[in-house]
Amino acid sequence: MAGESLSVHPWGPLSPGPFGLKEPTTEAVDPGILELVVVPGLAFDREGFRLGHGKGYYDRFLAGIRAFSLGVVPEALLLPRLPRDPWDIPVAFLATEKGVIAL
Repeated sequence: MAGESLSVHPWGPLSPGPFGLKEPTTEAVDPGILELVVVPGLAFDREGFRLGHGKGYYDRFLAGIRAFSLGVVPEALLLPRLPRDPWDIPVAFLATEKGVIAL
């Protein structure tokens, strides 16, 4: 499969991105049409702040949208408080195996 393009509907072909992950090669959708954004993280705290890779991609994206944001995290990685910077944006909801928490 190396060098091969995959197709996933509705995004079309996928190719390795800057981090080596398969990404859509088509134009991005207008963020204004989004209603929900599922936000990954290595861990989250109980105020909705996330531990990521430190590049700020999700914070910049979340700052410019109106959609609800949902962090998905195992309960074991839901921490009391994480270090944060002034530009960090918390999610509005957290989902764990125990349920969904509105923040």
